[in-house]
Amino acid sequence: LGTQLPSGFGGVAAGASVSHAIHREWWLLGNLAYAGKFNFDHSEFSTGTVDLSAGLRWNRGPNALIALAQGQSFNVDNTQYRRSFGGTAQWLHNLGPRQQLTVYGQFATLRYPDQAPRDANRAIGGLAYSQAFEGPYLPVAFISGYAGEERDVNDAFKYLGFTPAGVRLGGQLTLHPTVVGFGAFGYEHRTYRGTEPLFLTTRRDNQYDLTVGLNYVFTPKWTLRPQVAYTRVVSNIELNTYDRTVASVALRRDF
Repeated sequence: LGTQLPSGFGGVAAGASVSHAIHREWWLLGNLAYAGKFNFDHSEFSTGTVDLSAGLRWNRGPNALIALAQGQSFNVDNTQYRRSFGGTAQWLHNLGPRQQLTVYGQFATLRYPDQAPRDANRAIGGLAYSQAFEGPYLPVAFISGYAGEERDVNDAFKYLGFTPAGVRLGGQLTLHPTVVGFGAFGYEHRTYRGTEPLFLTTRRDNQYDLTVGLNYVFTPKWTLRPQVAYTRVVSNIELNTYDRTVASVALRRDF
């Protein structure tokens, strides 16, 4: 059975990005990032993620189009657990000086070197809207909705695939010229594609995520970020029901 195991953790992350104009309307984009999480009490669950992306951005008037090729390697206990390759496309449209609409689509192949039955292809499409407001604290708000499918490569294990659909909303407040508070809420429903062989039913999950925190720029290029994130998953298969709370403080240096 699944067992909850509390643990303190530390982490390190680093990244570099480039945006290079090749024409007055065209830009080359690139990004490389690493994030590691190291559990103090259960090191076998420590993780590391490497992300790489490259592509193009086109701007004209209130519109922008972005197309990126993406790759990721996700390791658990210093062993590759999953790798993915794919891409994303976005259309951004400024409805006004403080309003933006985004339409996006993503596709990725997910491959598990030691668990081939979990290999899948994932496609997601969504719509997002954000707006900045005038007045005290300069509030900014956003809302987005999405849906898609994660389809298992081997139909003998189609109960591992699912169709997600969800919504996210949140925003931020400028509490002080150096302090910005933020919060976000997310909900996702997942219906799985086949009957679980051990439980003889089709799995359905509801996931709720809540995050609150602060960004404090205490000196130029240095940011302190305390935050608390809570996740609750409710499943019709009780074994898959859980909750998780993560409190963290991150220190960031921009170059």
